[in-house]
Amino acid sequence: TEMPAQYFLPGKAIVQLNDGVQISSGDTLARVPQESGGTKDITGGLPRVADLFEARRPKELAILAEISGIISFGKETKGKRRLIITPVDGSDSYEEMIPKWRQLNVFEGERVERGDVISDGPESPHDILRLRGVQAVTKYIVNEVQEVYRLQGVKINDKHIEVIIRQMLRKATIIKSGSSEFLDGEQ
Repeated sequence: TEMPAQYFLPGKAIVQLNDGVQISSGDTLARVPQESGGTKDITGGLPRVADLFEARRPKELAILAEISGIISFGKETKGKRRLIITPVDGSDSYEEMIPKWRQLNVFEGERVERGDVISDGPESPHDILRLRGVQAVTKYIVNEVQEVYRLQGVKINDKHIEVIIRQMLRKATIIKSGSSEFLDGEQ
């Protein structure tokens, strides 16, 4: 039986077959040249893993939609443009000033959902957690960490990364203690 399959190859892979050729199980599809100093390469990705696990805010981060609604643009001022998201239900709109040099992924009149990417860049785990929730931030961190290791040909079961993420998400800060035993600002 014929079943289509997708194989993701690293950028320097040398494809061994021609387009449209029939293949069978066990055929070599591509060769990946071995580079000397492969252990050095993984260290290049480790700062990215450290940034993810330490939940650092990246520079020039992606801009995410704070609320769901319709996009419009307001008056431009001093190198910035006013982005307005107006909810369909008629509640208060959200406005944000975005530098003109930022490339936007949205157009006037387009509908966006809370947490959608408005402008490209590395996403902040803090924003993903706040706007999309725990499952979304877990999926994001797992995928980003796996990407670093996948490029080196290292396979790690997701559960190992998920254990670390669960520990990361255990910490909470008390904002308003109410009638509890906790103090405001306590962690």
